[in-house]
Amino acid sequence: MKKVKREKTTRKAKKFHLGDILSITAGPLVSPRHMMGVADILSFMVGESLFDCQLPRVADECRPYLLKQHPQLKKIDASDVTKYNWQEWLDEQIENYGERLPVKPIPKRSQRGPRGQESYSGT
Repeated sequence: MKKVKREKTTRKAKKFHLGDILSITAGPLVSPRHMMGVADILSFMVGESLFDCQLPRVADECRPYLLKQHPQLKKIDASDVTKYNWQEWLDEQIENYGERLPVKPIPKRSQRGPRGQESYSGT
């Protein structure tokens, strides 16, 4: 009996604004599109639409994957970012790292919903 190879279906990387990424990896909300930018990148990473109440938990899960994809972002210190200087701070980061970076989805086996479910739907 001949073994048939199963094709892996993988979603391609997509470029996201650095502010969307740093809002997840560095802490303060610095996305030019505010929470919409954060929701878009997280939804892309897990492959489904998310409710607002799910974003903090999903951000915690996606953070290590973003930093693994872009280890240069680990050294960014956002401790002095405020609601008054965030745009200036973000502009400096864009000068150093570029305006958009490619982001890959997290592996399906890593995705866990509430109580260990395989999906984020239904919370």
